[in-house]
Amino acid sequence: MKQTAAYYRLYFILIVILSGVQGSAFAQDSLPYPVILSSRWFHPTSPQDTLSTLRMVDLYHPDRIDWMYCTNAEQLAQLKRRKVPYSLAINPQVPDSLGYTAKGRVVDLNGKKLVAPWMENWKQKNSNWGCVNAPEFKDVFYDQSRKLIDLDAYGLFVDDARFNDHAIEWGGCFCDYCMAGFSAYIHAEQVDSLGTNFNYRNYLRSHNISSVLIKGKGATVPLWSYFQRFQTQSVIKFLQKWRVDMKAYAKRPITFLTNNYSGQWNDIYKVFDVGIAELPEDKIKSDFIQKQVVLAKSLGKQQYFTLPSDDSQKQLKVLLLTYADGSGLVIPWDVMVTKKSNSKPERYFGSAATYSPVYNLFQTKAVSTRGQRKNSNARLGSAIPLDVESVNIKDQIKVDQFTKIRAQIIKITSQDNGLVHKIVVTSKNTLSITNVQIVFPEDAKRSIENEKLKIEYKGDLAVLSIQP
Repeated sequence: MKQTAAYYRLYFILIVILSGVQGSAFAQDSLPYPVILSSRWFHPTSPQDTLSTLRMVDLYHPDRIDWMYCTNAEQLAQLKRRKVPYSLAINPQVPDSLGYTAKGRVVDLNGKKLVAPWMENWKQKNSNWGCVNAPEFKDVFYDQSRKLIDLDAYGLFVDDARFNDHAIEWGGCFCDYCMAGFSAYIHAEQVDSLGTNFNYRNYLRSHNISSVLIKGKGATVPLWSYFQRFQTQSVIKFLQKWRVDMKAYAKRPITFLTNNYSGQWNDIYKVFDVGIAELPEDKIKSDFIQKQVVLAKSLGKQQYFTLPSDDSQKQLKVLLLTYADGSGLVIPWDVMVTKKSNSKPERYFGSAATYSPVYNLFQTKAVSTRGQRKNSNARLGSAIPLDVESVNIKDQIKVDQFTKIRAQIIKITSQDNGLVHKIVVTSKNTLSITNVQIVFPEDAKRSIENEKLKIEYKGDLAVLSIQP
């Protein structure tokens, strides 16, 4: 797919599979097209909170919940009763003392504890990242991981898994543990002129290197490339051992997940089984998504996506693209919305009326009227029961049909030229045109005249459903 200033075209082939996947709750990452909900926190979080995680579960019937911060056994028991597996999240900010992050934290050249740049104005008690080389942080990270396993999580989700490898971009970590570790690393790299008692922090200070210069400008700092490799390898070793230790502790299958921005699979992310990537808006392209999915599969991994946007048009487009490429989009509910400032990000809670009709197509098991799962066949449609034509002969459109036993879905793609698309839909058989509903976009206009459905919409995508 190529994008120009004028328009870009979306072509889409839907891959649908026969359902009936069976297995334990701890093998959920093996589902071919999972419907994933990410309730970042279990809602309602307070008496004033009008949101509800359970309401979303009942509306979407997700195959699993991922990337959720929750340690409340009673709340999780409600998910168990609904037979919804969940992975529970942990991050570099796991607190060590009364909710604060005091010990074993990443520090800069002057010993000041660092906060991730995008979190500087969040006003959190636990704002400081832990250092993977600090035993104090390892202890609290392990303790929290064991607690999540004991809460029957099918998987552990490490949010911001780069740890020190990421913090080095902000000027850390220069704690005593990192200095001792780097001294040994430098010696192993045979930079013998520095001596076995080499202290990188003192070395930089003696060369009048300040923390301001280091932050974001490491390429000009002596030995910085060695320091980067040391910190990256420290994170990999930390996570590899953590993975082995947690599997031994659990004594059952455990899936390890992380957020791998833009679908990257560097050596840190390769420690994990499943990646859920924050997809940048400039990467909403079929070829890019497919490339990242293929990469993940070649590594024996699973790749899914989330879109940090409150634009329903973009969300639905990514939903269709990801499922077409053998991946999936986390339900756009309780997802972060990217902001240019460092203020605490907003969260988007998309309307189930917009998204659930499409997600229902991809569920490996249909949902009966009693709310219980039952097997159903999904298949690619052959003959389209509708004629879809554009009023403007220059307005090229492409029509695809996807059928399932209980529903049929028609997808119409066109050029996004900024103009209003006008299409006419007629039935090829005895189907009443009144049975055709607009799933997307929400603001599309419709009218029926002489058994012809006239639709007007903007953008490059429209989705119709044929009600039985």
